[in-house]
Amino acid sequence: KDAAILRESLEALYPSLNRYGQQDAVYNALNRLENSAQRKTDTLSFYRAVVDVPVATKDEHVIPFPSDAFRNERRTKSEMLPYTIRWIDNDPFISAVADPIHSALVGKRVVQFDGMAVQSVTNTLRASIPSDGRSQTFAFRRLQDFTPTQNENYFDLNYPLWFGARRAYEVTIEDQRGSAIKATLEALDWRAFSAFYRERL
Repeated sequence: KDAAILRESLEALYPSLNRYGQQDAVYNALNRLENSAQRKTDTLSFYRAVVDVPVATKDEHVIPFPSDAFRNERRTKSEMLPYTIRWIDNDPFISAVADPIHSALVGKRVVQFDGMAVQSVTNTLRASIPSDGRSQTFAFRRLQDFTPTQNENYFDLNYPLWFGARRAYEVTIEDQRGSAIKATLEALDWRAFSAFYRERL
């Protein structure tokens, strides 16, 4: 039902559905969403199919968000990211950490996220963000704090969704000598994460 409502709304009411994206790509994504809705699936798989639609439109004004029920469920767990990043020349650097005990990480370049190569993580997360492709920095700016029109940090939002929520997150950073150092940061509950977010804001 939700998939049908989304499709009808976009086709009937949204004038820019094919403005940036190719019509075939948009309708293929809508068809994949419809097919996903025809079979029993978990919430995350359905959300990923929903995200596929605005990404295909290449219109950053069509912004997907997880359902309120899913977001409320996350508020009962300790799985929120305990750090944030800033992109410099397409490389991620630790911008802030929630726990002062890890303050030495701030300003360091990340070479792996939870054992995964930065390029792999970057490619996956950039592909989860609607963008018309005209601005080369748009997707990167959406993956950090903050842009003038931003109402969510997509790294905070999408990293746990695409790569799995954890009780602790590991980053491998490059020190001043060029050596790789691993650090493990405890995940935050919703209250601590909200305070961390407001602090950054």
